[in-house]
Formats: sequence, structure tokens, C-alpha cells
Amino acid sequence: MAAPKKPFRFKNKLYRLDACVMDLCLSMYDWAKFRRTKGAVKLHLRLDHDGCLLSYAVIIEGKTHEIRMARALQLPAGAIVAMDRGYVDYLFLDSLTEQGVFFVTRLKDNAVFSFAGQGSAPREDILADEWIDLPGSGKSHNPQRQLRRVVVWDEVAGQQIVLLTNNRKLSAVTIAAIYKQRWQIELFFKALKLSRFHRSKQRKQGQADGRRAWIASCPRGAGGGGAEQGCQVPYRIDRATPG
Repeated sequence: MAAPKKPFRFKNKLYRLDACVMDLCLSMYDWAKFRRTKGAVKLHLRLDHDGCLLSYAVIIEGKTHEIRMARALQLPAGAIVAMDRGYVDYLFLDSLTEQGVFFVTRLKDNAVFSFAGQGSAPREDILADEWIDLPGSGKSHNPQRQLRRVVVWDEVAGQQIVLLTNNRKLSAVTIAAIYKQRWQIELFFKALKLSRFHRSKQRKQGQADGRRAWIASCPRGAGGGGAEQGCQVPYRIDRATPG
């Protein structure tokens, strides 16, 4: 997978955040119980848009939710992180805003919000750009929480995508493009699983050990280069506890 060209004019660091479940043999890794008869670990990645290289990776039990690992990540002020709605936790989003970190994610379908103000006028694939009050409920209740809602038409899927961001300055078109770039990390996961599959086929039945097949692939980055930029991936699969 080639590193993407830089389509953005802003100078903010851009990251993509996502996680992927990787199957393991439960009889070999009893601590990695995922389901009743299935073992798995979850690979959490932060991909740097510059060069499409890994800047952070951690392996943990497959049952661990993405948001638990996301809370432990350190992002520089001014950075922009694109992530799927699995990371939509209002308290986590509030913490990013407090740190001066911008996010672009998807609004959950069951989100309760009210209209707070109009952004830019609809144009081309941008169906709506507006500010909304998103107070939340329970522990995440915050009556002052106001975020930006951008509705984009996805021509390929033939459906609307509703984005959520705390960035006030970038255009709605740029916000949509940032989220679209998040798919680079999905392609990385696909290549990683395919690599693991082909290497596993080369091993004799009964001697398969998939540990190195995909862990060794992680530091090379999604751009296919050999650079290792602080990729925190252990060589062995050991049990880890989220911070």
C-alpha cells in the first residue's frame, strides 16, 4: 500500500486511530479468551498521515474495548485524529478538546442533540454543516458541549455519512476528506491479515504459530517502508493490562 499524497493545506499533524481483532489459538493462549471457543487479541494502531507510518501500536486482549486504550494515548496539542464511532465516548471527546486536540469521527445513530447554529451552506456532496448541542446523559452529561455536525453524501455506498468534529476552522469539505483518509488504516489491517494468512499456509499443520507472522509486519508501516517510529509492539504476545 503506497503512502498517500498530501491533499491537505493545514499544517496540523494528522493521525488515524483504529483497532482490529486478530484470531489466536485458544489452547495456546488461554489468557486470550475472546468467545466461548475462540481466542483473539486486539491490535490498536495510531497511523501517522505523514508517510502513512505507524506511530503507536499495542496488543491486548480481544475483549478490551477501543475506548479504554484510546484514553491512554498521548496526542500533541493541535493534532487532528480521525477515528470511527467506536471511539465516540463523550468524556473522551471532551478530554481531547481540553488538550487542544481536534477529532473527526462519526455521530452515533442514537445520539440525542439539538440544533445550535448554521455552518457553511450545502454544496456538492456536503448536505449539511451545523453546530449542535450534544449534552449526553448520566456521567457524560455536559450541557455546555457543542460540536459540529457535517453530513456528507457517499456516492460509492449511496448513503449519508454523519460526521462529528470539534474543529471550527476547517471547511466541511476538508472535514469530509480527513475522515475519508481514515480508510488507509483499514487497508493496512486488510494487508496485515492477508500477510498473516499467506505465512500461516506455509507452516506445517500442527506447528502453526502465528505470533511472528503479523507482529513482525507491524513496524514496517502502512507505506511498506522499513522505518520504525516508536511503534510499541512487543515481539512476543504477552498479556497486557490497559492503563
